[in-house]
Amino acid sequence: GEYYPVYAFNHTSNDSSGYFSTKVTIQQKQTNANIFHMPIDLNFEFDAGDTTIVVNNFLQEQTYYFVFQQEPVGMRLDTND
Repeated sequence: GEYYPVYAFNHTSNDSSGYFSTKVTIQQKQTNANIFHMPIDLNFEFDAGDTTIVVNNFLQEQTYYFVFQQEPVGMRLDTND
């Protein structure tokens, strides 16, 4: 069919004793379909390289928490799977 998820997201990081607590919120914004249940790759960019974490997204708005040794300098969703 023609139905597909439409995502919006944001992320914030806070330094906590040398570790970075990172909060990622993903929203499904589509109006022509129900909420999709699917894995999403979160690609975090760091000065020393990139890492990908796969999360299961199944709510209209969902928040995930991560702890890193470096602060992410960028993040993107890879939903092309």
